[in-house]
Amino acid sequence: MKRKRKGSALLTVILVFGILVTVGTAVMTVSLSDVKLRSNESKRVQNLYESESGLENVYGIFSKSVDEAIKTGNEKVKIEIEALNSRIVTEKDKFTNNETYNKDLIDDEGDVKEEYIKALLNSTFKEAYKNYLINEITGVINNKNSYLIGDDNSSPRVSIKNLTAQEVAFKKTNPDNNEPEELKMVISSSYEKIDNNGYKNLRTVETTFKIFVSEYGNPYAMENEKLILLDNIIRGKTLAINSNLELQTNSELNIKGEAYVLGKSEAFSDSTGIMINGSNARLNLTEAKVVSKGDVRIKGDSSKIIGDDKSTLYTGSLAVENNAIKSNIDIKGSVYANNDLILNAEKSNIGIGKGFYGINDIRKNSVGERRSNSSSIIVNAKDIGEKDGSSITIGENLVLLGTAYIDTKPESYQTGESIAIKGNYKAYTTALENEGKYNKDKIVFDYLTPLQLASRFTDGKDLTLEDKNNYFMAYLENKKNSLKLSGINLSENIYTLGVAINSGNALGGNYTIDNDTIKRSVETYDNEIKKIESINDYINFSAITSALNKVSNFEKSKQVIYISKENTNLEISNGNGDSKDNKIYLNGTNAKGVIIASGDVYIDGNVNFEGTIITTGKIVIKDNAKVTLNSNKKVVDYIVANNFKYFDGIFQKNMENVLSNIEVDASVVVENGLQNIPKDNLIKTNNWKLVK
Repeated sequence: MKRKRKGSALLTVILVFGILVTVGTAVMTVSLSDVKLRSNESKRVQNLYESESGLENVYGIFSKSVDEAIKTGNEKVKIEIEALNSRIVTEKDKFTNNETYNKDLIDDEGDVKEEYIKALLNSTFKEAYKNYLINEITGVINNKNSYLIGDDNSSPRVSIKNLTAQEVAFKKTNPDNNEPEELKMVISSSYEKIDNNGYKNLRTVETTFKIFVSEYGNPYAMENEKLILLDNIIRGKTLAINSNLELQTNSELNIKGEAYVLGKSEAFSDSTGIMINGSNARLNLTEAKVVSKGDVRIKGDSSKIIGDDKSTLYTGSLAVENNAIKSNIDIKGSVYANNDLILNAEKSNIGIGKGFYGINDIRKNSVGERRSNSSSIIVNAKDIGEKDGSSITIGENLVLLGTAYIDTKPESYQTGESIAIKGNYKAYTTALENEGKYNKDKIVFDYLTPLQLASRFTDGKDLTLEDKNNYFMAYLENKKNSLKLSGINLSENIYTLGVAINSGNALGGNYTIDNDTIKRSVETYDNEIKKIESINDYINFSAITSALNKVSNFEKSKQVIYISKENTNLEISNGNGDSKDNKIYLNGTNAKGVIIASGDVYIDGNVNFEGTIITTGKIVIKDNAKVTLNSNKKVVDYIVANNFKYFDGIFQKNMENVLSNIEVDASVVVENGLQNIPKDNLIKTNNWKLVK
């Protein structure tokens, strides 16, 4: 008889259930512990970010303090200027009356010592600037909690570490160097999240803040006005003239900056633009952008145009004329032309370092305009390519969108050459044999005085530009030795509409309308040439109520203000004399100034002028004169601002939306970009570290 096992299934279930409960409890315990750890770590990271944000907020606080310190310094300077005005008047009266005067303030000629004034104002500014910041920092340290921020528990607590009120000062790290003084502080930022159990997960970071001393670098002047000068495109040019710029014999003109020579109304004729008329004359371009809406021509022998690699010339044609033997053009920058590069004189050389861009596409012009508006290189110098003879060298890029013409009657004959050397036109006077469509039995030669030239096919169709290009190349293949192919040295980047001569060989035209170099050159020329159409668009001569000729001493030089709407000639000389009416004498010193005239301007002697000359007439550099003209917009704006009553209403087309407006305060120009030193230069941080 078998025993019955009752209750075994129940025991098994209870055992399994117990095991599951035990495992589940363990898993839940581990999971809860992991969640808690993750939550704590998340709070730690969050608290670290909160602490870091405290340092960023302190940077903002110091930034505002620096702004207020600069403002306080400027206010102290204004007070000092008012006191100086009275002192200067008193000391000048003493000088005039031969009494003992303050030689720190007034020099031996009775003029204000500008450098002393600048140093005094700078010292006043810096003292006020430093005192303001020292008082701000000392006030924080003397506070009961010494917190920069963090008086409540909801934000980081930021404090200045290990610095007493007596130790707050601007110091030099090395007394022997020229670095600015600095105020150095270690800033500590702490944050801890409050929960039901109190403060947890405290995080602390530190960094070193350095605040540097700002400079008061503005020029000093004697009047006290406040106004805003809107920017104006013409005010910063070295030259801006409606007519021509002419150089006479043995003269030298140095141009730095931007010069606009607009020529006469019949632009692009031989008589407009920049004309070097005299022998042994020289035009130097240094970091210059020169725009001549007429031409640039050397007419006198042994003359030169020299330009550095930062200079660019925009012109109608660039030419060395027949009589200009032994002349040279050496421009290491670029030349953009609406017409031709011309070399007619023997023993002369042309070098252009960064490329010649002849941008006038002949095919866009009507028949009557094509000859005067076709970009090519024309060489009539008989000694081209000979030993010690004439030559042309062009680097980087060559762009020629036109071809040359032969001067025939009753109309000019268009060739297929973008680079044409005198004598090579014989190719179009010669009948070809065994040349297919250009064979002599298929070509008609028309008589155009004084030559018989290939003009038409026997079927009546005219030879196209492409046909003439091909005709020249066919002639070259058979009679290469009869052509002049030397003396022209080009870069590998050649883009021409017609035949190009290069280093003893000839290349057919390769112009394509979608070429990027060609498109950029056309756009560049158009943008520059259209910037200023006429001086009268920018100068309101009717606002000039009376002529002004004011020459005064200024920082060991002369300050010149000349304004006139009369069509009379102005003479500028470095000789001795009293400046009045239409004569300016610089008495052997350099000059800074603004000249606005309606007549011609003649410059004589060794003249160094910094500023701007604007006239509707021409400028002539006289025989034996050595002239340097340099644009300096800061100088011009300073002079206009401090003499605004004379210039009010004269400048037109002001750029109202330009951000670089100029503020004039106490008769000094304070450009926002100069006075407001970037905060990164005045407040710096380093040595960041995590403490806890």
